[in-house]
Amino acid sequence: MTFDWDHLIDEIRKRTVVPILGQDLLRVTAEGVETTFPRLLAKRLASSLGVDGDPGDLHRLVTEQLGRNRPRLEITRALSKVHEQALRDVAIPEPLRQLAEVTDFPLLISTTTDRLLTRALTEGSRAPSSLAATFDRKPDLPAGWENDPAPLVFHLFGQISATPGYAITEEDTLEFLHQLHDPVQPRLFDSLKKRHLLFLGNSFPDWLARVFYRVLRGRRISVQGETFDAVADECVRGGKDKALVLFLREFAISAMLFEEGGVVEFVSELHGRWKAAAQSTVAVAPLDGYEADDMVPGSIFISYRSLDRAAAFALAAALKGGGLEVWLDQYRLETGDPFERKIRHHIRHCDLFVPLISRNTEKADESFFRREWRWAIKRAEAMHGRRFIMPVLVDRLETDALQRVDDEILSVTISEAIDGIPSPKLVEEFVAAIRELRARKS
Repeated sequence: MTFDWDHLIDEIRKRTVVPILGQDLLRVTAEGVETTFPRLLAKRLASSLGVDGDPGDLHRLVTEQLGRNRPRLEITRALSKVHEQALRDVAIPEPLRQLAEVTDFPLLISTTTDRLLTRALTEGSRAPSSLAATFDRKPDLPAGWENDPAPLVFHLFGQISATPGYAITEEDTLEFLHQLHDPVQPRLFDSLKKRHLLFLGNSFPDWLARVFYRVLRGRRISVQGETFDAVADECVRGGKDKALVLFLREFAISAMLFEEGGVVEFVSELHGRWKAAAQSTVAVAPLDGYEADDMVPGSIFISYRSLDRAAAFALAAALKGGGLEVWLDQYRLETGDPFERKIRHHIRHCDLFVPLISRNTEKADESFFRREWRWAIKRAEAMHGRRFIMPVLVDRLETDALQRVDDEILSVTISEAIDGIPSPKLVEEFVAAIRELRARKS
């Protein structure tokens, strides 16, 4: 299944997505060698503790040293020193820099214990506030955190310091996960339940990944909720971890898996798409007279791919100028709205459904607007020939060249409004269609 980028970017723009960031985002170069930041810390910690040979990853090194009765406090003090020095020695990883530029993440959750993410946000002129759990302290999100202009970084497994209390072994990580069931963090888990989760580069072992996914989602993962999850990780890249991928496909029915590349490629694509969407939104002024209520019954529903937002706004403005009621999902869906249910409800109660067709829709196989088209087609089937779907072409494509438009839409007349600018005749056609429908109702 093609990854539904449109849906993800639209929800990010609504500030309803929480990224869960892991160590695969932390690719750094030190002493001319590319590695991950945790492995760099492991190498330097081993040197500080006088351990010979390749230490492997940080968790394994610490576990071995604890097994040899080296005091945990000695390890954390040494790790704190090498961490501070390493922060000064390395450049911000590109994926973190790109994510720091996405200003629509009010909350970011880190599954690593370093401070590279905080540094990336600070250097990007978005100095964040930060919370870090410990074995003895479980901070909750502050009241009103959603309205704070500064992003909030929550270190789920603690943060490196000179004193123990954060996760430095796999067993520590498991203990932190167990403690997440504690009810003293109601705002955190209530917020996660209501938002879409974006898992990026966590690379947990299969067993831990399943537990982690379930705990953060806050419900059985096989239950269809009003939120979705997206996973971009080495374990799902090309179906690498076949058992985990099969598990997610069979049970996590609301999950989107990015299998076309790794997390670095995913973040690069996300960054580019988010910038394009943000620039498009800035360039479009909201319609005059816009009200924040739900759709007025009998409105015209405009369905569009996010890349055609400017054309959708232009067409909506022209139809409103002709005295018609218009509804677009980008206007009305506020944080916390049950997205899919509201869309389906409005398609069932609108008077006309207007799918915008363009080069952008021709390039997309699995985007949310296609679900809207299918729901509209299903409703039209029960209308016994009454005009309900009125498609509009918004760029200069030949209609006989269209390959990704449903036959039911192609079977009706496709009007043209280049860049969303309709002719006076087309506006009058919409007015006439609404008048005809209301005459039938009366």
